[in-house]
Amino acid sequence: MTRARLVIALGAAALLASTGCAKVKRWVKRDPTPSSGDPTPTDTDSRSRRPPVRMPDGDDAAPAKPLEPAESAKAAPAGVRGAGYAPVLYQTEAAQVFAATPPGPVTDAPGLLVCKLETSRRPDGGFKALFGTSLPDLDLEAVIAGYRVDAHGPEDRTVAYLTAPLVKLDRKAPITIHVFDRDELGRDDLDSVPATPRDTVPFEGVAEGHTLTCTHLSGAAFASRVTARIAKTDRELGGVAANISASISEPRLGRQMVESACEEGERSLAAWMGWADARVARRRAWCEAMRARHREVAREVVDRERARASAAATVATSHDRYEARAEKISCDPAKVARELGGIHPAHRRPLHHRDEPRCLLTMRFTLADADDAASPLSEMLLGKLAVTFARADGETSEGEVYATERDPGGRATTVWVGTTDDVTPSPAGASILVVRPMAPATSAVLAWPPG
Repeated sequence: MTRARLVIALGAAALLASTGCAKVKRWVKRDPTPSSGDPTPTDTDSRSRRPPVRMPDGDDAAPAKPLEPAESAKAAPAGVRGAGYAPVLYQTEAAQVFAATPPGPVTDAPGLLVCKLETSRRPDGGFKALFGTSLPDLDLEAVIAGYRVDAHGPEDRTVAYLTAPLVKLDRKAPITIHVFDRDELGRDDLDSVPATPRDTVPFEGVAEGHTLTCTHLSGAAFASRVTARIAKTDRELGGVAANISASISEPRLGRQMVESACEEGERSLAAWMGWADARVARRRAWCEAMRARHREVAREVVDRERARASAAATVATSHDRYEARAEKISCDPAKVARELGGIHPAHRRPLHHRDEPRCLLTMRFTLADADDAASPLSEMLLGKLAVTFARADGETSEGEVYATERDPGGRATTVWVGTTDDVTPSPAGASILVVRPMAPATSAVLAWPPG
């Protein structure tokens, strides 16, 4: 268990306790009847009545000539370019492939390298050991064909796997994996271990409390596995392609579901075949068609919601009701950095595992009922808001709260929402902002820019 998981667990317990107390004493009387401006479920969803998005025509024949890692690196999507030449299999799938690959002779054919690293090292004998979590959280790094390949093992395990496609084994060159134990504050370097291919697979290496065992899947066995992987991916993507819709209650109006399925599918196939394989490219083209379909249905939602949206909207958390307004937005890197830097550290959310925002939106939340005082959980709940930026052309982006600051009087709170995308309103027309409090509260829509 990492320190982060421990903190989250303790925080969750505190939140449950606070919420339980809030149920005993209601801070705000909530009107169960929605206002005339509140959207109904039928208003907020745009179900596509179009036929399912079809995969582009083509076949799934293997490349006539084996592909090279350099070709995969060149064909990688812009968002992952520079992060190695191909993804690695997820740990569960890598473990299954490793266990199912039978011993056999080493061949010259390229294939999938699968390595299992098992360690007896226990670097976390201090703080974590107090909670019975001294097992490591393994990170593995290797250099394959001149490219760095990274894999992240599960938490609190002594075993992790690393895979790489398009690999030709060289009996003179060892496979060397560097081992780290990650934690919230960084990583402990646990040294490296090499394993040199011999005449058969699997082959093994031992060093510094580590055992590295590698196998290599090629030929007919590899082709069979790839066929099964393609079929599974197609089933998953096909389910998404048949049900593309847009709704203000979903992240990015539902685009997030398309993106998650496509990222998972593309990544899983590229981990087997590399990015340059035509079979991977065909699924990527399918995903582009799904994205285009979602933009179509999202435009319908934006047009409808913009027509009835105003510069202010009522946002209800589980404890309070607010009038929300969007005040300004900046997408200039220097201005964004300056504004974030001017916020007191006590009001900023931790940036662990997050990028600095490309754009920063400033919003103002004022208690809607003049006689009410904000509940103690008010600012925390505002810090859990999600905001979707939706443009008239159907493009969407998801924002998250980077900082909150309550006014001295306690009646209003400033909320800074950041997004890693450029969310400048499109030339095609105005945009909307969709504010989504924590469930079960209803999403609220603001016209953006106002006016």
